Amino acid sequence: MQQYALYRKFKEMGREVYMDLTWFSPENQRKAGARRGLELFFYPQVHFEEEPKEVLRFFSQKRGNKAERILRRWFAPLKGRLPLTARPEEDYFFTEKEMYHPEIFSFQTKELDGFFHCQKYTEDIRERLLRDFSFPPHSDAGQEKKVREQEVRMGEENSIALHIRGGDYLQDSANLALFGGIATKSYYRGALRYLKERMPEAKIYLFTNDEAYAGQMLEGETYTVVRGNTGRDALQDIRLMRACRADLCANSTFSIWGGRLNDRPDRILVRPPRMKNTQRVPASLMHEYWKGWVLVSEEGIEV
Repeated sequence: MQQYALYRKFKEMGREVYMDLTWFSPENQRKAGARRGLELFFYPQVHFEEEPKEVLRFFSQKRGNKAERILRRWFAPLKGRLPLTARPEEDYFFTEKEMYHPEIFSFQTKELDGFFHCQKYTEDIRERLLRDFSFPPHSDAGQEKKVREQEVRMGEENSIALHIRGGDYLQDSANLALFGGIATKSYYRGALRYLKERMPEAKIYLFTNDEAYAGQMLEGETYTVVRGNTGRDALQDIRLMRACRADLCANSTFSIWGGRLNDRPDRILVRPPRMKNTQRVPASLMHEYWKGWVLVSEEGIEV
């Protein structure tokens, strides 16, 4: 969703831009630490242009031209005297390193690789994203009726959508190193304390892919587990998250999009101050990048 949002931002700027879907190929998914299917097609208002074969071929050739790389490596000391025409790979490819890279909007003929999840990239096209990410009905008519009833109830209550990501975040060592230690038990305790002080008689709705782990994290709390939305219907959870007054998010794009799509005027959005352990951003910058959000640290302290 975040890559589509950035795509849409470039489109709104009048730029020529395409979506590269090769990461979702069977070959790449077999090598992925956390496998995913492309779910953008489930949103009826989402439309985009996939990268044409000739564009994909152009960038593949630039990345894989071994002769150019050898010339650069061995003849770099002579570059002032040798008429090399090959351009370095960085002229064509950009990989995300920081939370926010404003320079990407000045790029020409460049392949962008990364999450690009920062709200600041697309906060000025929020209304367009709210329209694009309109939710289809649940594929099961009976469950759709239940979802509609839940939406109404959550809208009437002091409701908290609380997301805990376990499963692949804990079982895969690479994911654990990248995402672990951020949405801790102390984080949830501190965030709930913040919300309960502002929302009397708050009702907690738990969204999770790992109920056993979530139960350990929420020991002593009273909550309702939201079930019945799996597979292609998993996005119904985001639909329900945005209906709640408060979104208490994990360091997961899934729940953070529930918050970003929440259009209630009385909404309270809570998230960790970092998404992954390789991106540590000063709190002052995070407040600029994520306007309207409350930041709670892994120690459970508002920052």
